[in-house]
Amino acid sequence: MDIRVRDEHEVDDAQLAALYDDVLTLSFPRSELVDRAEFLDAVAGPDGDTCAVVALDAAGEVVGGIVGEWFAQCRVLLVSYVAVAPGLRGGGVGRRLISESLIRWGSRFSPLLIVGEVEDPRVHPATEYGDPVARLRLYEALGALILPVPYFQPALHEDADRVRDLLLMVFAASPAYRLDGHVDTSVVRGFLEQNLLACEGHIDPGDEEIRALWAAVDRTDRIPMLAPQRYLT
Repeated sequence: MDIRVRDEHEVDDAQLAALYDDVLTLSFPRSELVDRAEFLDAVAGPDGDTCAVVALDAAGEVVGGIVGEWFAQCRVLLVSYVAVAPGLRGGGVGRRLISESLIRWGSRFSPLLIVGEVEDPRVHPATEYGDPVARLRLYEALGALILPVPYFQPALHEDADRVRDLLLMVFAASPAYRLDGHVDTSVVRGFLEQNLLACEGHIDPGDEEIRALWAAVDRTDRIPMLAPQRYLT
């Protein structure tokens, strides 16, 4: 398929809206999506903390996209969404989006880590939104590794719950923070804290899920990165 890949500032408002309406809403349940207005404001906003790479077909129609959130304080970039329009999945569009965005965002932000979220295929079955096994195999082929922590997606809005049983992946790591198959704990913890604050507005020290997360992270100064294959068996 002949596609062009463009950054968020290289597409127009209608194409950004189409990314949300025609791709993201068909690829993620409501609990995993930010509000439409919030998404469009963030991507078009002047601070540049929300970035996107959009895939367009020969006619200029949006066929996929990848969205990232830059956490400047801890210098970590979170890949929030990777999605391809239904009917076009498995054709290489997602692979192209991830590969191109890692290069572009690595140059643009110089992050210590680029991380992402994926459903644990041992818990989540295939649904109308996609197949967790296929997703994880794609990320494995692109070199992603898994951080063994009890990760969950914080609640994205007031009427949403946390999304549990997710895997936290490392797509890329700065050489200074990727030593002998491990990453620096302080960077990971900084991201987890900033992500919780950005989504939920506070961190409750008595929250059992947060306490379990800190217990897993704080037990060592370096967190191993594991091959995705162990989560596929």
